[in-house]
Amino acid sequence: MYFDAIMIEEVSSSSQKAGPFKPAGVTIIDGGNIISESITADKIDVNSIFAQNITATGTIRGVNLVGSNITTELDGWGKVTMSNGRVMTEDHKTFGSERCKTETMLARGGVISYTGENGIDHYYRSNLGGEGLRLSIQTGSNGTSEYYKSWLVANSAFPRLVLDGELYASQEIISYNSDTTINAFRAIGGSYGFLIRNDGNATYFLLTDMLDVYGTFNRLRPLRINNTDGAVYIATKLYVNAPMYSSDVYNTTGGTPNVYINSVQRFTRATSASKYKLDIKPLEQSSEYAYNILKLEPKQWFDKTSIENYAKNLTDIYYGENLDPYLDVESIDSCYGLIAEDVENAGLSKYCQYNAYGEVEGIMYDRLWTLLIPIIKDLSKI
Repeated sequence: MYFDAIMIEEVSSSSQKAGPFKPAGVTIIDGGNIISESITADKIDVNSIFAQNITATGTIRGVNLVGSNITTELDGWGKVTMSNGRVMTEDHKTFGSERCKTETMLARGGVISYTGENGIDHYYRSNLGGEGLRLSIQTGSNGTSEYYKSWLVANSAFPRLVLDGELYASQEIISYNSDTTINAFRAIGGSYGFLIRNDGNATYFLLTDMLDVYGTFNRLRPLRINNTDGAVYIATKLYVNAPMYSSDVYNTTGGTPNVYINSVQRFTRATSASKYKLDIKPLEQSSEYAYNILKLEPKQWFDKTSIENYAKNLTDIYYGENLDPYLDVESIDSCYGLIAEDVENAGLSKYCQYNAYGEVEGIMYDRLWTLLIPIIKDLSKI
């Protein structure tokens, strides 16, 4: 007798006949193994399943799930739950080791863990919950762990990226918002918050009030940068613990000496106390040296820079142009004093100031008067 195909069907006790024949391909039952092109069942409880495709609407549990691709879909929120098992990729990296046995791999996030070089375990966790997408990274070895966590809150009214660790970027980190009242950066330390804001016209460095680290900026406004010309405005005290240099001050003259800047454009403080001096002794020159001061003739003049700036402002006003707010215009009244070249020519170069090229620039008015002391002493003897 020859049979072309055999169908085995499970029927109820009330069935009178078998159902229509359904060719099922090849089905082999060999001891504890079932080999078939397709198996449909409410529940399969076996030690091992080998198949090209497994489609399940319920739960798949196993000690090891091995496959090049494992895809879950349940309204976009399918999941693979790992107890002590592993999900392995073809390169044998592990998704969800025993140290992550309580975690869940979601279709839109989950846990990836693998052992990298030098035996260091790496864990990448992501989760979509009420707070949004959360990503955390943990590395550790030899029973110790270091955690680097970050999470992006995408489902709240204020999306934000919070980093619990350092941030490295090989390119720019850009903050853009069409609302110019929004701060671009906030750094919190202790009881204060530090803000950077760009309103399109200027860039501000701002501070919050004490104990209001997440609040708005206070009234101090310590620093403002004009976006057009780069001018810097400082609205609070300025303490400098390093040398100050200014080529602009050095190259800008004034009618009255009120600041000392040396030949290398550095601000310095004039002192008189002996603790700042070495090898103190009387003048080596003869007693007649002091009388050179009598060769000087007081003169009057107009300061060149003040006159030029004043003229520029008058020109701008005449042509209806905006005045330069950074152009200093002092009084154009005439100035009284001495000319540095006259002091030098009188043999009093020690009382002159010179630039880096050896050119005379100014007079040490605060010292020149000391030459009058020996002259007055001589007069007192008469």
